[in-house]
Amino acid sequence: MEQQQHPNGDGSWVPTHAARTSDFLRPYPSNSPEAMARLLALTLLSDGMLEASELENLRRADAFGRIGTDPSRFMRVLYDFCDDLANRGPLPADGHFRLDPAAIARMLREIEDPWRRREVVRLMLEVIRADGRVAGAESMLFWEALDAWNLRLEEFAGSRRAPAAGRRRQGRRRAAALPGGPPA
Repeated sequence: MEQQQHPNGDGSWVPTHAARTSDFLRPYPSNSPEAMARLLALTLLSDGMLEASELENLRRADAFGRIGTDPSRFMRVLYDFCDDLANRGPLPADGHFRLDPAAIARMLREIEDPWRRREVVRLMLEVIRADGRVAGAESMLFWEALDAWNLRLEEFAGSRRAPAAGRRRQGRRRAAALPGGPPA
């Protein structure tokens, strides 16, 4: 595990442990329901809390069937992901786990099939819009998936509104929104 520093709320820098996928996350086969489920689990947890409304949105959208799993197998992947995070080392002082960009990129690379990538993005939007607000980490993960998979926001115009805040890898701010949702 690599030690890094991140900015503290008061402007100082404090050490944290950046998690690397190869160090602590169990591998899943490419394009597997488990690899897709783990990306949805990451989306569920990216704002720091798991909310019932997010799981309910996934259930209503038939997310489990759409990725080739069922609710109990999905919850197993979610539990395993949390277990992997918990077993990777001490919790940072602020209580928030962080995944380094390489870990997220590796999880995204586990999905190679274009159809599955689009399905994961559609379901990420279901999670993100569930609580009526877009957390910065949710937005960043969404845009990272679009960038990594060379997808365009316009492909998801029927999926309501995309996360407004966030950075793309190139550092450009994105404020584009999809029709049908609340204003950005």
